[in-house]
Amino acid sequence: MACCGRISGRDDKARRVPGCILCRIWTILTREKTPEGDPCVVVPGHIIRKPDPCIYSQFLLMQLNQPVTWDNPDVRILLNGIEQDTYNLAVATEYDIEVTVHNSSRDKPALGTAVDVHWIEFGAGGQVKHPIAIVAADVLVVSLFPQWWAGHCFGPRFTTGSVPWFVLLGALGLRAGLAWRDGRADASLAGWRAQFAVGAALLAVSVFINANGAIQQATWEWNEGPPLNIDLYPERVWDWRQPQFLAAYLASRQERSPPGLASPAS
Repeated sequence: MACCGRISGRDDKARRVPGCILCRIWTILTREKTPEGDPCVVVPGHIIRKPDPCIYSQFLLMQLNQPVTWDNPDVRILLNGIEQDTYNLAVATEYDIEVTVHNSSRDKPALGTAVDVHWIEFGAGGQVKHPIAIVAADVLVVSLFPQWWAGHCFGPRFTTGSVPWFVLLGALGLRAGLAWRDGRADASLAGWRAQFAVGAALLAVSVFINANGAIQQATWEWNEGPPLNIDLYPERVWDWRQPQFLAAYLASRQERSPPGLASPAS
């Protein structure tokens, strides 16, 4: 069997041929190893045998069943040489940041090693809070509009302006997930893979829903009924027995009067 330049039963230079892109992606996701190393990636020794700068990691200590603190001891914020409480920083004040970088390599010294420090805002603040606030304000304004369901359309037409902000939140979430994955041990990647699988499933559902709105005429006819016109009875939006995106696959119910109203005279 031959795959990615590897030929089973042979031990020659042919098996060093760079692998195909699909196999490389699969290897990165699964981290499968063979007795000879990575089946598709050959890492030269001068690359892996080098200093390994790192800072305090809660995740690593948790993997080692060691106590952790959520205040990073390797990062200190100073004002005139005095360490400050990170939860009580003053606005428009210039602080000094002191970072202690460790070398996690067991056989390579780190003398003279250049270190680049990057940071990212996360949680309920920073880059995340602004998109969330904008989306929440958009939904609130639309909810106060008398025709909040946006008439005959597919999906929440009045909130399409929030789509770019959802894309931004998705990009931030993906970047945070990749950074979290890089800081985990190989034995603890099951959680990341589960998140990846859930994300892929939600993406597939999203494509399915929007594709039906784009190509299925029944999703547009759903606005007029049967059973009821959406402009006269907007509560149909919440009727999961006949959702709009499944209109092409579900049999339409017969015309009927809404609860509490008498049937129209013949």
